[in-house]
Amino acid sequence: MSLKRRIFTKEFKQQILREVQAGKSIAQAARENELHPNLIAKWQNLHEQYAQNAFQGNGHAYTQEAKIAELERLIGQQTVEISFLKKSWRSRSSRPSSSVRSQSNEPSHPRSRGARRFAHELVPDGGHFPCLLLPWPGCA
Repeated sequence: MSLKRRIFTKEFKQQILREVQAGKSIAQAARENELHPNLIAKWQNLHEQYAQNAFQGNGHAYTQEAKIAELERLIGQQTVEISFLKKSWRSRSSRPSSSVRSQSNEPSHPRSRGARRFAHELVPDGGHFPCLLLPWPGCA
């Protein structure tokens, strides 16, 4: 024979909590109502944490609503980011391509957008220059 899970109404939980707040011990309230003392302590924590929203619906309806609100905020933030990236992409794609720029007679500087070489390729003795933060003398 399996035991059925008992379901307690919001009003019953609030009545037990009022009795405990009035001065009755948790152990005494648990014995009178055939409850485990830890269950009453759990109800107290939920009531302190969520106040009026505690004990609503079956399960954790109020925490699910908070989770939904958080996910909606995240969706809104991602929508803004996607919009920004789309605008950025459009402005980049409207610029002339690198092949058009490379046809000009201007010398290419290692730090310019058209240069696709690494700094260590520009060092005459084959040494290593880790980045393009500073132009190498004689490379312009």
